[in-house]
Amino acid sequence: MLQSKTPALTTGLIATLGLIAILGPFGSDAYLPALPIIAKDLGTSAAGVQSTLSAFMIGMAFGQLLMGSFSDARGRRLLIILGSATMGAACFIAGSATSLITLLIACALIGFSSSTGMVVGRALISDLATGLSASRAFSLMGLFAGIGPIAGPIGGAYALSVAGWRWIFFALGILALLLATFAFINVPETLPKEKRKSANPKSMAKAAGSILRNRLFLQNAVILWATASMLFAYISSSPFIVQSILGFTPFEYTLIFGLNGVGLMISGTIAGAVAKRVSPRRVIGWGVALQLIAAGVLVATWITQSPSVWNIIPALFLLVSAMGFMFGPATALALTQVREYGGTALAVQGSIQFLIASVMATAVGLAGPHEFWPLSLIVLISALVSLTFWIRTKRSLLEAV
Repeated sequence: MLQSKTPALTTGLIATLGLIAILGPFGSDAYLPALPIIAKDLGTSAAGVQSTLSAFMIGMAFGQLLMGSFSDARGRRLLIILGSATMGAACFIAGSATSLITLLIACALIGFSSSTGMVVGRALISDLATGLSASRAFSLMGLFAGIGPIAGPIGGAYALSVAGWRWIFFALGILALLLATFAFINVPETLPKEKRKSANPKSMAKAAGSILRNRLFLQNAVILWATASMLFAYISSSPFIVQSILGFTPFEYTLIFGLNGVGLMISGTIAGAVAKRVSPRRVIGWGVALQLIAAGVLVATWITQSPSVWNIIPALFLLVSAMGFMFGPATALALTQVREYGGTALAVQGSIQFLIASVMATAVGLAGPHEFWPLSLIVLISALVSLTFWIRTKRSLLEAV
């Protein structure tokens, strides 16, 4: 494929990377409605089939850690193509599974391979853009994050009703292979050989240590980790809160889940639109404010024991919408001083994020399906962490100037 020596960061390229990046989250959202049927079909328990989500997230965590660093040594383009293609094959294995063990292995491989698009795609953007331009590009990529919560459950429920749960994975595999083809056509190599780092494990570990010692990176990474804690606590608990506590049907829950995804897309659109006029730190501040409001409403509802549609649903909408102001700008700021190790930096940030997610997804349900105080507590603590480290970034940015 012919390409210029300095590839351009076009909207089309960002769209391609954004679609590839949501393959994993889209896949996990898509088969959520089918979990009870999968458990029955494979002769396993609800807890057993839910463990496929943990396998998925663990695969994604380790995939980001390895592939991000590996892309700093071997380049971006080939890994993005191979990651999408491998995910396609893993989805076909999942759709053909006749035992829980096979499905667990396939879901771990789906998570591992789909993580390449998430971490290497963002590293590719960091090769081509800095500052406000990077913030805008990451915010535009964040728009695609809202597609998963909207289209995933709806598409999965449709495939389930028309052709059965296996076709959820088969359809996802076809989509992954199509996007691998798009990547082959549209995604250039952005990391020249002379800028690549050593693939030696000791060198990678040394680079990771240096990144974690960078104050500006760590502060913004903590904001991202706190936000991810809220996100996965919400994903894990919202079916029970909306259905068991508020009394909505599964279909109505799907609509609410999708509406919150629209909120995420709206805030991501705003973040991208103002990126060239408003500093990333200020945009993050908007998200922190929404997080604090959502936390206040949830905690007040918990203390007064007055859960209703009129307080919980708006709080969840604000909680998800806040993330559109957080992920893109915080990622851009985190990479400000570590761009030479962009892939490794994103690998460290992403892998820790998904390890935290696997813990939050379990912890939020320990009190049972009829309690929402674990979500309230996690959101409150995470929002206060975001606020604390957002305040600290001001000093770090002044020192960086």
